[in-house]
Amino acid sequence: MILLCWCIMLLCLSVNSESVIMCKDPGGNVTLKCSSEKCPPLITGYVAMYLYHERTGQEEVLYYSKGFRSPDNVAPRQRYNGRIQTTGSFMSHSITISNLTVDDTGLYSCVYAKEVKYQVKCDVYAVIVTGAASCSTTAEEKSPPLVLIITAVCITAAISMLVTLIFILVIWLTVQQCRRSRRIARNIQSLSHDYVYEVMTKNGFHPDAAQEDSSPYEFLACQTSSSRGLV
Repeated sequence: MILLCWCIMLLCLSVNSESVIMCKDPGGNVTLKCSSEKCPPLITGYVAMYLYHERTGQEEVLYYSKGFRSPDNVAPRQRYNGRIQTTGSFMSHSITISNLTVDDTGLYSCVYAKEVKYQVKCDVYAVIVTGAASCSTTAEEKSPPLVLIITAVCITAAISMLVTLIFILVIWLTVQQCRRSRRIARNIQSLSHDYVYEVMTKNGFHPDAAQEDSSPYEFLACQTSSSRGLV
């Protein structure tokens, strides 16, 4: 449980808080900047860049390949034909999507690729087209949606751990109380036996082997009955 807590804490500290939320009107434009500046600094040699759109699934918006002996190739996908314009260089460029609709709402991520199997997500944008959700402003504003999600997970995990600790503490206290009660009961029973035998000895009674096997309580009961009979 302690290891899980540390893992969650490290996850909270490692979340990127620079995600950008943009609210736009239908028919408007949105400009996304894709740059390798936010990619891991020790990784170089990118040969391609993908722009992905995620809503109910992942959809490829644009493919940008770096030209070494030929010009760079920018290829928008079918749904975005005629709606995309790019400016800048391969390592730092802007992508403008025009004629926005409600279906364009979702997360957009700029992914640089060194190889086909090696891709790095460097920029993430959340685009909300009014009609899909209400927006109080159309200006870009930085917000940490991922941080909020991970923070909620951390709080939930902390509460669960606290409840578990309280439950374990209650069980431990219950067990200790049961042990204490049993110990007290054994002490009381031992004192009762000692008292009975002490009374029998004072009265001059020395039980034989057969009587020693019987309970001293039965002997007292017999003595009491005999006394009543004599009276």
